[in-house]
Amino acid sequence: MSLYGLKISLATILDLTRRAADAVRSEYDSILSKIRYAPILYVDETGIHVQGEKYWIWTFTTPSETFFVIRKSRGTNVLAEVLTRKFKGIIVCYGWKPYAQFTNRIQRCWDTRGTCIP
Repeated sequence: MSLYGLKISLATILDLTRRAADAVRSEYDSILSKIRYAPILYVDETGIHVQGEKYWIWTFTTPSETFFVIRKSRGTNVLAEVLTRKFKGIIVCYGWKPYAQFTNRIQRCWDTRGTCIP
């Protein structure tokens, strides 16, 4: 692969990606932990296309952290994966069914601007 006159192999790109991920792993884990133990969490999912296939970008937001995941699912399995079943906080959301299947601690978002983000 050549870009801007640099020749770089796919293996090198993979190695650089892994090294970057390793470098930010502790911050990633810290944000995920804060999301999982947040007393109030704003959650939203939006459909996107990835190479022609439908995926969902999920956002999990507190006043000081935001955590994103991209998944093929819009179901409770994503909530269970990210938050785990130990999540005890309140989820602020629009009302998509999986939230009510995940927890009964829900606050509906009635924001007329089209966002539930704090």
